[in-house]
Amino acid sequence: MSFRVNGQLIAAPPLDVIATLYAELRASGSPMLSKYKASGRDVMVCCPWHNNGMEREPSCGIEAEGENAGRVHCFACGKVASISEFVSKCFGREDKGAYGAKWLTQRFITFEVDGKRKLAPIGKPLREQICIIGGVEPKFEAYHPYMDKRKLTPWVRQAFHVGYDPQTDSLTFPVWDAKGRFVCVTRRSCNGKRFDIPKGIEKPVYALNFVTSPTVFVCESVINCLTLWGWGYQAIALFGLGAERQYKELEKSGIRHYVLCFDGDAAGRSGKDRFAKKLGHSVVSWVELPQGKDVNDLTFEEFRSLPHWLAK
Repeated sequence: MSFRVNGQLIAAPPLDVIATLYAELRASGSPMLSKYKASGRDVMVCCPWHNNGMEREPSCGIEAEGENAGRVHCFACGKVASISEFVSKCFGREDKGAYGAKWLTQRFITFEVDGKRKLAPIGKPLREQICIIGGVEPKFEAYHPYMDKRKLTPWVRQAFHVGYDPQTDSLTFPVWDAKGRFVCVTRRSCNGKRFDIPKGIEKPVYALNFVTSPTVFVCESVINCLTLWGWGYQAIALFGLGAERQYKELEKSGIRHYVLCFDGDAAGRSGKDRFAKKLGHSVVSWVELPQGKDVNDLTFEEFRSLPHWLAK
């Protein structure tokens, strides 16, 4: 889907827009948009204009293609609006779509900073990434109960193509580079803490190809990164505390503000100081995690209440 908001092009599948909106509404405690589902290339959502947004089944369609791309039409109450107005209404605002337009452009617009690369739109389908290993496209199961245990929400699993490999009893995470080119599949054991990266692979910045915001949260692990996406925060993971190649990659990204969410231990604190020095041209702040804890150990309410500091 592509449409313009305040003259700026938004290029993102409607399912990605709605999945991101759904996550942020859940994170804020809003009951709006309780259900949504794909309908061909379009998306059906709960209408926020009637029954206080409380529908048993979605009755409101968002068009994905053609001259009306981005138009919202409720088949129950007859309301017709722009997707900007829809987003504003979901957040309880009656502002003719002003807040919705700002929300959309902050999260889905492609932009360029100081001549650096354009950030890619979120949610490129896996099959477009030429995901080939040894000449064969990997096929993993779509679900394992361990995904729920690690707070991987359904839309996060779908958007980031998380799978399960029964041969190794591990979750699988496809990894792309900053330009969206497939790199490898990493694995996280469902029993124990083993995390495997294929030998000979230089660690990229995980999920950088999904980022659309100039403010990004930074984690050590993929699980922590995806936990934050499920809570409505755009995040990346370094597969550790950061390497020179990753720092150089981030320097070209156009990201303006990094919020560090490294683990609450001595290594995490050391990594925070190193990151702040390496990316000193950007604004760097950090969330102070409890001793011995990482993001995935916390609830959303606990994470949101943590102290937040500006790195010096």
